[in-house]
Amino acid sequence: MITHFQLDDLPPFRHAVLTIGSFDGVHRGHQQLLRRIRRMAEARGGESIVITFDPHPRSVLRPDDDSLRLLTTTEEKATYCAEQGIDHLVVVPFTEVFSQQSPAEYIEHFLVHYFSPERIVIGYDHHFGRDRAGNVEFLRYHAAEFGYEVVEIAAQEVNQITVSSTKIRSALREGQVVPARELLGRPYGLSGRVVMGQQIGRTMGYPTANLELLDRLKLIPANGIYAVRAWIGEAWHQGMLYIGDRPGARRWAGYDY
Repeated sequence: MITHFQLDDLPPFRHAVLTIGSFDGVHRGHQQLLRRIRRMAEARGGESIVITFDPHPRSVLRPDDDSLRLLTTTEEKATYCAEQGIDHLVVVPFTEVFSQQSPAEYIEHFLVHYFSPERIVIGYDHHFGRDRAGNVEFLRYHAAEFGYEVVEIAAQEVNQITVSSTKIRSALREGQVVPARELLGRPYGLSGRVVMGQQIGRTMGYPTANLELLDRLKLIPANGIYAVRAWIGEAWHQGMLYIGDRPGARRWAGYDY
């Protein structure tokens, strides 16, 4: 899979089948959808494309809302999309200017100009363009003009995916990592930079690696002690993770390994 971060550097796509969304978590529901898109593209000798946005649109449109927490960083999302056999992940820089496109401009100057899609796979409740005025019916209205087909994801499936994301976040906030793992299809992961701590652990014979998360929006599970596998350097280590509070820091994580 190729990950693209600049629209002006995109290659010409072949018989593009694309979908658009946050795909936060790339959980089992998302995985099923991505496999379907991959099969659609393969059936027509084309390429499968996932379009997502960074930063998350909500953080741009509602900057005073500090409640947004995400299950995956952009780098993690790329890894998980690649595992599903997607050909291209396009990470679109989301800005205030981008959000002000009319629905017609969004279709012509964004979707058609950069992707020339043959098929757009989209949820029944998907909205786009200024004031979220564009929807599935608007896409269909312009389909013949621009030569693409619209495939609508049914309400039941979209709702199941939405519920799964909500359940995962709720489970992690309660420290219930097993139900979260079942919905994700993998253990929940945290990644970051190892930073200097107070070095108290080594005085007790248990040196720790203190993890500073690189993405402030990454959802941190409930305070507690967890069994983990930690990728450090070039190897996996069995370990114990403590998530909790300490003076001068809101949340922090320490690995013993």
